[in-house]
Amino acid sequence: MLLFAATLAVVAAEPPETWVVKPGDTCASIAAATFGDPKRITELHRWNALGPLPHNLAPGQVLRLRAPGQAPAGPDATLTFLRPAVRTRRSLEWTPATLGMSLFRLDEVNTLRRAGAALRFRDESTLVMDENALVVIYGDAPAPKQPGGVSLVDGELRLALSALRQKALTVATSAATVEPVAKTEGVVTVDGSKTSRVSVFEGGAQVVAAGSKVTVPSNSGTRIGVGLAPEAVTVLPDTPVMTAGTPRAVVWRGPGTPVEVGWEAAARATRYRLQVARDELFVDRVDDQVVSGTGARVLLMTEELLRLRVIAFDERGLQSRPSKPHALVPITVGGVVLGDGLVRHRAPSPLDVKVPAGWSLQVQGAPAPAPLSLPVGRHLLRVLDSEGVSAGEVAIVVSPRPPVLRRVGAEVVATFQDALPDAPAPALNGAPMTRRSALLWVASQVAAGPVELTWDGQALVRAELQPDAGR
Repeated sequence: MLLFAATLAVVAAEPPETWVVKPGDTCASIAAATFGDPKRITELHRWNALGPLPHNLAPGQVLRLRAPGQAPAGPDATLTFLRPAVRTRRSLEWTPATLGMSLFRLDEVNTLRRAGAALRFRDESTLVMDENALVVIYGDAPAPKQPGGVSLVDGELRLALSALRQKALTVATSAATVEPVAKTEGVVTVDGSKTSRVSVFEGGAQVVAAGSKVTVPSNSGTRIGVGLAPEAVTVLPDTPVMTAGTPRAVVWRGPGTPVEVGWEAAARATRYRLQVARDELFVDRVDDQVVSGTGARVLLMTEELLRLRVIAFDERGLQSRPSKPHALVPITVGGVVLGDGLVRHRAPSPLDVKVPAGWSLQVQGAPAPAPLSLPVGRHLLRVLDSEGVSAGEVAIVVSPRPPVLRRVGAEVVATFQDALPDAPAPALNGAPMTRRSALLWVASQVAAGPVELTWDGQALVRAELQPDAGR
């Protein structure tokens, strides 16, 4: 999974409760600017966990200047998704976060390694946090002319701004200021060299850097280096489309079940990112890989519904809108799944198949309720989703129970308990046998000694025939 550290904070407004660090700021310079006395750095140290001296402040970092103000009547944001380990802080102490937790002005949320969280704000805008991210929550700015915003120091921020948001949501990075309009969806990223990238899927944004401003419309993006003007706005790579061969139903073979997935080549793409997650927001990811081609292998470790999507990147690192989520459903079919993908089952016991609620099964085009009662032979099981659309097919081989062998003169007679199809015929020491009746098969001119009876490549009986057995 891709690792990154993101620090997010909304731009403060008067009266000051916080300070957003600018390039060159120190504790002393901030104290002088806010309190009028550079010696009052103890105020910063009191309300901020800055660690041991010297304090290396990062542009965009948010510092408390005094105790948090009184919280408003309703929450500014709510935790709508989390997975361990996520924590929150109000004042200086970190405590474990809980699902549905209300968040107020100056509350902090921190996702640790292999953790994720999603926040929903008052206007229904959402913010998705990946692992190793830190967010400081702010309420509505007291000054109506000053829009709220976030400061992104490093990593990736996905925007999903509600139509209810009337003011621009400023995203400040070390290289640029981004002001998306309402209903904008897109991504703002900052890499290790502090280069910023803005990819707008829908809506639009103004990007200001080094005294220059550019407008980024839908399906467009730009790249900004520190101290440089935004590069020319270009069209984003096309959205990848999953190939028809990518399955939606996969026979579960145990931990490590392989699934081959593929997608069509996207125009202007130089590489792709495949994400596999348990949730619709793709926060709780179980796989995250970057590839240069149009296919990859996913290993399923648990029997749970997963979703996958693909993102295309161009040579400048601008990214496309993610592909439409593709559901991947492991199904359990009784029997043993071999390396050739066949499900092996032995008659006459029913074959249990577990599929999601509302899904159905067909065998040879006819409805087949589970558990399946199938005759000996080869069968093609089709899995249909809740809308009756095929989600995949499973090849099943039902084997007969071992027969009883006996010698009758120069012949060896095999008495089966289950009717066999005409093909494939059972074989004795590799030679096909001949049907004598519904359950009897014979082989002629078989010498005494060890014999092996097989059907469809499977050994059913190994025995030692005596010269005069069965007379």
